[in-house]
Amino acid sequence: MKNAKIIIRKARPDEYLAVFDCITNLKDAVGRLFPAIDRELAMAHVRDTLDDANKVVLVAEQQGKIIGSISLFLKNPWWSQEVLLNSDWFIVNKDYRRSHAASMLLKVSKDIAKRLNLRFQFNMFNGFDIPRKIAFMDRKGFEIMGGSFMEKENAKSIGRR
Repeated sequence: MKNAKIIIRKARPDEYLAVFDCITNLKDAVGRLFPAIDRELAMAHVRDTLDDANKVVLVAEQQGKIIGSISLFLKNPWWSQEVLLNSDWFIVNKDYRRSHAASMLLKVSKDIAKRLNLRFQFNMFNGFDIPRKIAFMDRKGFEIMGGSFMEKENAKSIGRR
């Protein structure tokens, strides 16, 4: 039921499989760039992130199912001494994109950054539907800064090693 209440909360370390399942939905969106996600490596990263006391993983939960997640940590960008609240991943299951889960995850993340007196920056690793995403982020008070590009031939071989 997509209209059921969504709860934003901190993920528990024992939920790493549910968080992993949620964020690996990303493969559907970027499968053309990374044909094979290294499941063991990715799962270990999620588990390590959940276990790291210096990082926070938030989840959007609806009726006991994790439908979205964002990771948060402190980072200095390579070009500045400023510490930012940053993110490794930010994803909402594609079946719940109109549920407001993304807006709720961003709001809680921005609130955390505000309490810490930091700016919030996150990366969006996805090459699909960019105009819609830029418009959404603009409505939420974010502006695009930079981007990532990958050589097409090299992209085909990544993940197949």
